[in-house]
Amino acid sequence: MGSRAWYKEPWMWLVVGLPVASVIAGITTVVIASRGADDPVVANYYKAGLAINERLDEEKRARQLQLGATLSIGRRQLQVRLSAPSLARAPEQLSLLLIHPTMKRRDKTILLTLDKTSGLYRSAWEGAPEGRYYVRLSDPKGDWALTGALQIAYDQTVTLPSDS
Repeated sequence: MGSRAWYKEPWMWLVVGLPVASVIAGITTVVIASRGADDPVVANYYKAGLAINERLDEEKRARQLQLGATLSIGRRQLQVRLSAPSLARAPEQLSLLLIHPTMKRRDKTILLTLDKTSGLYRSAWEGAPEGRYYVRLSDPKGDWALTGALQIAYDQTVTLPSDS
């Protein structure tokens, strides 16, 4: 009775094969997880929780002032018409924050400047990937804010009422 070569032994492949397969599966899992990692929604939860009341106060102030806005989205330009019957003076600039629900790298902050001849706030922009975004329009001082949600599709108009 002759001895068989080690590579022809089925038990050897079972003893060596399972650990090798586990190592390969583990490395594959680490590679997939590191390449497709999600962004944390908020890095500092405590600070974000404290800021919620401040944001709610800004939205409440917009309702008290009866503010509204119409946002026109073009491929190269954003325009905002602010309806502000209770504001004594329109601010020179507005801040528009586009927040993607799941991908922080798609968030955009756009500064809009008042065109005094037309009464519109305008900004050139390179666009954003089409999709759903949360919108926050506010004055630079942070006295008031209008919020809403929109599905970005170019050449459209979106209204942000103060009661949204």
